[in-house]
Amino acid sequence: ILGIHVNMLSATPKSWDLVKAILVAYIPSLIPPAEYKAFYPFLQKVKMLIAESGYFHLQSTKPDTIGEFPD
Repeated sequence: ILGIHVNMLSATPKSWDLVKAILVAYIPSLIPPAEYKAFYPFLQKVKMLIAESGYFHLQSTKPDTIGEFPD
């Protein structure tokens, strides 16, 4: 590999983050109200991510259109 071009980086959450998200969804008193407002409602955050990542999804279907050179 001579190089790599990355348009969108993503981070994989830790196992504890997933457990915490599930617990807080059922027991919101586990975290402070300010933090709860920042992360929930979770479904609304996912919908926004999907709506705002259209360009990423468009480019992911055409990976070789820009970087492919003719012989």
